[in-house]
Amino acid sequence: MVRIILLAACLVAAPARADIQQGVNAMGRGNYPKALEVFQPLAESGDWNAQGFLANTYVLMEDYREAYAWFHATAKCGSKDAGIELHMLTPKMSVKTIEQGKALGDIYYDRYCR
Repeated sequence: MVRIILLAACLVAAPARADIQQGVNAMGRGNYPKALEVFQPLAESGDWNAQGFLANTYVLMEDYREAYAWFHATAKCGSKDAGIELHMLTPKMSVKTIEQGKALGDIYYDRYCR
């Protein structure tokens, strides 16, 4: 029984990794709309890796409010890396934008991290 569960987990995880790689490749080519298209549904399904990549895509697009929101949600979910990213992102932002990002991140947390 344990083998079947492990095999099922591997089969589910493999397509997600392939999708993540597709998004990373798009990000590397500067095709941010494609990266968002790949990462968004994965992030909304609760995938922490996708949430981090989605946030980083927003950083590259200089949409710091949206990046902050995703990093904030992912940090609340338990990602230590997201907390580090928040610390690095904060100096680039105004207090108002941080507050907006935090409020939006709380919404994302409620929707996608529970």
